[in-house]
Amino acid sequence: MEHIALELLHFLQQGNLLFEQMISDAALHWQISPAEARILLFLFSKPKLNTAKEIARHCGMSKASVSGSVLKLTTKGLLQVDVDRSDRRFQHLTLTERATPILKMIQEKVLSVSHKLLSPLSQEDKNHLVSLLLQINDGTSVR
Repeated sequence: MEHIALELLHFLQQGNLLFEQMISDAALHWQISPAEARILLFLFSKPKLNTAKEIARHCGMSKASVSGSVLKLTTKGLLQVDVDRSDRRFQHLTLTERATPILKMIQEKVLSVSHKLLSPLSQEDKNHLVSLLLQINDGTSVR
């Protein structure tokens, strides 16, 4: 079991490095920070989790860092901020059309890398891997 845990840890570290490199490449290309790119990607993949507090919790960022990045993204026209009608303390964030090319670039990189990583697997193995990863995620996701 210890060997499996160490292999899993190594796999997760490698995956995180790969993810950070894709984010950094896109950020550099679009002249935004990696934190800003991460926020855009998070809002794209989880549009209902659209407050700075939720982004901070799920992305492992401080609320101050998220707030600063949101201000920059709003200034650049990549995010729209809407005050919650029932509680003015909350602001809901939505992507604008200007964010689309950035997200498309990140998506293309993710698909390309995924294809390379998964190419040795059969379709059945890929489906099984996704099923296992979903089970792991369900057991470990931030609530």
